[in-house]
Amino acid sequence: MQFHIERKIIVKRALAVLAVAVALVDASCFGQNSAWNYSVDKNVMDNNKSTEFAMTDGNKTTLVVRCKTRCEVYLKLNDTIFADQTSVRVKFNSSMPKRFSVSRGEGSDSLFFTQPVEFLRAVRDNGGYVFIEYSPYKKIPDTDKLGVWNLPPTILVRLGEK
Repeated sequence: MQFHIERKIIVKRALAVLAVAVALVDASCFGQNSAWNYSVDKNVMDNNKSTEFAMTDGNKTTLVVRCKTRCEVYLKLNDTIFADQTSVRVKFNSSMPKRFSVSRGEGSDSLFFTQPVEFLRAVRDNGGYVFIEYSPYKKIPDTDKLGVWNLPPTILVRLGEK
């Protein structure tokens, strides 16, 4: 009888460990569905017209996609930007770096991609991670790594995706 009780305890413990392992695997899979934080804001003053936001964070920057009738893409930095910066170097995963034109935002802490749809198509086509090199004011160029896999479906639709 003692043997059957010990066996039941061992089986229950094994099942509990297995359940925890399955829960951890499920949680990690769900966490990988998208690198983007997505939200929609409706403006009551403008007849409830929606603005979509998709953001992904790096260690030093946030990449923001803001779509009303058209989409804007900009890099929000935790630092002031060099006044004459007109481009950033972008590298997807292990590809060769490419330059994208940017313009400095009014607050001097953001860089707006001048061809946002071209940049978003590169994100869509490459996914994974992006490394962006920019020039903070009076500092050497800096690089940040951001996850850009799985753009939100409503933004993909704006790029001609079905």
